[in-house]
Amino acid sequence: MARILIFLNPVLAGSYYVASKAIIARYNPFLFTTIDSGIVAPVCLLILIMRARGIERQQLLKGICLGALLAINILSNIVAVFYTTATDAGFYPAMIGALAVVFSAIVLKERIPPGSYLAAALSIVGSCALIVSNLSDQSRFTGNIIAFLSNAEYVIYIFMMDRLSTDNKDTINLWAVQILTVAAISAVSYILFEAFAPSGVWPTHPNWRADVPVFLYVGVFTTLVPTLGATFAQKYVSALFTSFFYLLEPIWTIILAWVFLAEKASILTYVFGLLIVAGSATQYYVEVAHRKSHEETTA
Repeated sequence: MARILIFLNPVLAGSYYVASKAIIARYNPFLFTTIDSGIVAPVCLLILIMRARGIERQQLLKGICLGALLAINILSNIVAVFYTTATDAGFYPAMIGALAVVFSAIVLKERIPPGSYLAAALSIVGSCALIVSNLSDQSRFTGNIIAFLSNAEYVIYIFMMDRLSTDNKDTINLWAVQILTVAAISAVSYILFEAFAPSGVWPTHPNWRADVPVFLYVGVFTTLVPTLGATFAQKYVSALFTSFFYLLEPIWTIILAWVFLAEKASILTYVFGLLIVAGSATQYYVEVAHRKSHEETTA
């Protein structure tokens, strides 16, 4: 069950880039995220009110910490989508697996197989090449850098989830607090932006009849459901295992962007994107081989 939920996350996340790209040109990205998270926040607030007696202070603190990291990721992702294409943005989650290995080695001081360095190098080279290939298009170049940083930050979220959710008995409370934290940070960010940003930056001209269904889809199926799935599943699977499944995200994004947005990326975009995917695929096989070797040694 846990692996099925983790498998669904990149599928739903891949649709996020396409659904949001369809209408983001009409919105301030901070307003977009405020509406997106605000739609589902009342559900989470109601859940917490109904379960108020069972909420522990530790659960609140963990949920707020994870929610803050998730908010940074969601806000930076939507800004990236505003500037670049859904196809470009969809490639970067594939590097999460390789970056998770680097994070494990450098920050957590864990021993990793030599092949992992090759995997990380492929993903990082592919990411940098994809960014540099858009130097002539300032908007797309900016969006790709933000997408890269957003997914690097998401690696931290995955590992924090791994650390904070394994001993947490109440998944529902932790999940609901995260979503409410995202909604609160998004709203505050939008208010601050409107108060201090120069006029004319990210003007808003919505088409509510067409946009409300998109907000409902994004809020429920790319924010609410994946967060619940990740919160539950990472009690039972490792952070590295979770990271590898984001290999699937570019595939779904490319297909959906082609079908719904008629996006056609250049050959170079696909080549550099495949380097990112190859890096995480290499890391997956390195991890499998390492586990088999470890099992044979300890048998």
